[in-house]
Amino acid sequence: MRAAAVLPMRASNVSRATLSITPPTTWRVGSYALEPALRETSSWSNEFITCLGCHLKMASSPSMITKEFEGVIGEQLPRSVQALLRSDPEDGVVKNINKWLAALDDQEREVAVDGYVADLLHGCDLDDGITTKLLPQEPLKFSLGTLKVTCKPDHVLRCGGLVDVVTQESKLASAKGLAWGQIVGEMVAAALTNRSSEPGVLPPPVFGIRVVGTRWTFLRAEFSEEYLARLRAYSLTAEDRFPVFVWGGAMGGMGKVRQTTSMRWGLDYIDSVERQQLMRMVVALGREARALAVQYQ
Repeated sequence: MRAAAVLPMRASNVSRATLSITPPTTWRVGSYALEPALRETSSWSNEFITCLGCHLKMASSPSMITKEFEGVIGEQLPRSVQALLRSDPEDGVVKNINKWLAALDDQEREVAVDGYVADLLHGCDLDDGITTKLLPQEPLKFSLGTLKVTCKPDHVLRCGGLVDVVTQESKLASAKGLAWGQIVGEMVAAALTNRSSEPGVLPPPVFGIRVVGTRWTFLRAEFSEEYLARLRAYSLTAEDRFPVFVWGGAMGGMGKVRQTTSMRWGLDYIDSVERQQLMRMVVALGREARALAVQYQ
């Protein structure tokens, strides 16, 4: 088999501008046995995605997730989005979001997270209902070697025939801390779904949104066509990598990059300044998604 080169970064200063998240001491790409327990991406662990070649890196700025971020200026946004940015108590979407947030304290209302996330994504124009559509829990199916895998993100943003954004939401962090395996698995699923839907087309970037309670993190992954072909056959080489950049606010908030159930990294919707940042990011992702819909139509 031809040796694969490490995937190049798009920007020359990317490596210097990022910090690895839980970097592996040894890369063992392709060494993980494809057991039946891996048939659903909800069971994918940090160790497994590392063995797929995933290299998680903290982005030093939101523009590393999407270049559209800097162009999202409050006074130039539609009034409906401006009302959300102001958290206008008279706005209908804001009222709905506040209702869902009040229900987060109810142990039986896990659905509250999905509810307020959906309202916020729609309210921030992530989808336009025409070229881009936000679909709840749409299943994605793909293969790793002989293993048939199913993925069901909480939300999927479709851009024509492409899946561009996936979200994964939960009320609480897992008992093992802030694991990344599930959301990265959903991004991998989107990339493989895109490859099967649009053969011969340069793979578009895939974005992820991870929400834990009221905290939001944003991810961007890029894949080569050659890597995806080897991944589908599960015949990866030791050099295979794909970078996933993660942004959830200033790096300083992560301390020593330690992630636990009590320290949830991410932009907090409750904080007015961080709420504006996360909403700007959602608007920016919507703009990039619509541009990709035109590019890949």
